[in-house]
This record gives sequence, C-alpha cells and structure tokens, in this order.
Amino acid sequence: MANECIPKYEPGQDLTGQVTQAGGVVGKRCLAISADKQGVEAVSDNTSGGNIMVAYPAAGVMIVGVSGYDAGVGRKIKVVRGANKVVPIRCSVALGFNVEVETAADGTVVPRDAVARPNAKAIGRTFRSAAINTDALVELYGAPVAS
Repeated sequence: MANECIPKYEPGQDLTGQVTQAGGVVGKRCLAISADKQGVEAVSDNTSGGNIMVAYPAAGVMIVGVSGYDAGVGRKIKVVRGANKVVPIRCSVALGFNVEVETAADGTVVPRDAVARPNAKAIGRTFRSAAINTDALVELYGAPVAS
C-alpha cells in the first residue's frame, strides 16, 4: 500500500524516553516532552534511538507520563502512561481522596486549583488520601480535560 498511515504509538502504551533534565529525574514523577523526538521517521529507530525526550514539566501543564524509575541526564527511562492507568506519583502536599491533581515543576502532584490557576490542566485524580512527600495513587486522565 502506498502512503499508509501506521501508528507509531498506541493509546496507553508505555514509552522509552531519554532524560534531558539537568541532574536527572526521580522515579514516580510526572514527565513532559522536552525536545524533538530522536531520529528521523524515514530512518530505522534502531540506528537513531527513536526515543521521546523527557524532563520535569512546568507547573500545571499536561504530561506525557510518569517516570518508571530514577535516571540520570542522557539515560533511557520507562515512561508509564495511559488513560485510566492507576500509578503512584509523589505528592508535595497532603492530598485527600478523589482530588483532581496537577503537576508541580518538580514532577510531583498537587491539588488542581481552578481559581488561582484557571489554565492548569488536571492530569488525574487520587484514589486514596496521601500524606505530604508520600506517593499518591493517581488515576491518569491521559488526555486534556475541560478546564
């Protein structure tokens, strides 16, 4: 077939990323795309890497996924992602259950504040309460929701 559209990634599929964050990233933190994907689509990803470039997001933006483990700058990392996937993410403030969360600039989650930050994107909601600096259990939305 000529000019066939073949999906590069499927919904909910975990990805491999390459860390661009100075100092690296910590596992169970939100990640955003930080630069162009490695490689050229016409070239085999086996020779060019073909990974998405990731770092901690700016506060309140959509994320590409959650870091699967600690990784230094320039290292490969598992990016856990997908709508309705429930994952542990470090929270930087105490959270209640069923609270919509947004990301902080260090990749942790905080409650979404629609009044103070009307443009902040909710990335998911908590399944249980979590104390400050512990892992919150978060159901990922996977796609932007109306703000």
